[in-house]
Amino acid sequence: MGSYSSICSKITAEKEKTNETQKKAVLIFEKIEALPWKRKDKIEEKDFKLFHSAIINNNVNQLKRILRKIDNVDDFFNWCMNHSEASKNKINWKLRMPPLHLACMYRRPEIVDLLLQNGANPYQRDKFGRYPFAFLLLCWPRLQFSLEELDPVGHEDTAELYFRNHIQKQHERTRACMGHFLDYKIDPSMVINDNHQTMLHMCAKYNIVAALQFLVNCGGDVEKTNSEGQTPLILACKLSKPDCIYYLLETQAKLDTRDNYGRIGLHYAALSNRLDVNVLIALIRSGSFVNTRDNEGLTPLHFAVMFGQTLKVAVLLDEGADPDARTRKGRSPLYILLNRNNTTGILSAVHLLAESVYLSVHDEERGIPCGLRDNGVYNSLANTLIDMSCNAPSLSSLCLQQIRRLLGINKPYAKQIVHLDCPLMIKSLILNYKWNARTEWLCRLKSVLYHHNP
Repeated sequence: MGSYSSICSKITAEKEKTNETQKKAVLIFEKIEALPWKRKDKIEEKDFKLFHSAIINNNVNQLKRILRKIDNVDDFFNWCMNHSEASKNKINWKLRMPPLHLACMYRRPEIVDLLLQNGANPYQRDKFGRYPFAFLLLCWPRLQFSLEELDPVGHEDTAELYFRNHIQKQHERTRACMGHFLDYKIDPSMVINDNHQTMLHMCAKYNIVAALQFLVNCGGDVEKTNSEGQTPLILACKLSKPDCIYYLLETQAKLDTRDNYGRIGLHYAALSNRLDVNVLIALIRSGSFVNTRDNEGLTPLHFAVMFGQTLKVAVLLDEGADPDARTRKGRSPLYILLNRNNTTGILSAVHLLAESVYLSVHDEERGIPCGLRDNGVYNSLANTLIDMSCNAPSLSSLCLQQIRRLLGINKPYAKQIVHLDCPLMIKSLILNYKWNARTEWLCRLKSVLYHHNP
């Protein structure tokens, strides 16, 4: 009896499997019949792989033969993904990539144009939410030299010439791919992700200057902001992308645009240790206001002091930064430096003390920085600095400082002083004022280094 019941159960199970298989076959047939595209010829499993291999290998003729069997590229791709081995993750990851994205990855301009003509949606996103034209930016060549930079005499058939020629062709193919998307009315300034970034923001983020130039020439808006209120220039400064910064300055991008924190590009350039002072000078000389305050009242000088950028502190002061600027909490750049309580900012302290007229080591609550308290690094100068902070500056120092600022602190103003209508002694005081102040404070701060590192 036991064997008979087991045989009956097996037969029943086989019947149920057969019924389920028949039901699945009917459902698949119904889905095929309901597809918006009609197959002109028989679509086989191998067509899906051949379709992608034609894109990868740039086989335009093979791709055209496959496209004759279908009316819409996207519908064909979606059907294959649902009814082929791709849905079971048994094939290469490239075959699970939308056709346009794959063509962009391999920089195939003819195939991009062919796919768009056959119904491929330029706004289709991949599984990571990326548009094909945004994905193309990630595949843009990073090297940016041309054949004109290489003297062809004596370099014919060399590896260097071949390599440069190859890179130049890759740039041309990538520009051609982007050009096909723009021909389909793709806006180069459209938002491409949840952070409200445009393709220009993406170029600034990854320092793709060639793509940035191409998009700007095609009408890209360099003033459009992302979700944090940052333009491509501010983002390039924040992420330390000097090439993009220089190019955006050439396009006359606005320098006074503030992000959601009230900061301009100069704030981020001042704190970055990956941007040299030349970028800082370029921003200021292009018209960026050196004493711009953010929502907390911080100026670029505050940021440079805060992040230990000694050379940038000197440059900002030379370019007219106010050493006595206060934050909303009443803290000057000198207060912030002394509050760091270390000796790495000794030279910055020399610059700030030499330039400050209304020296202040107190905040709005009359508190003093950590460096001046007991066991602080600058404790040996605490009494001197507190006394100077409580007393008004001398009239001579006020006058000399004001004259220097009027003449231009950073510029070679010696010729201007020579032509001043005043006694020679006054001219000497103006010229030597800053040098004497720095020498005096440097001697005083040597004692700090001695007590801290005996």
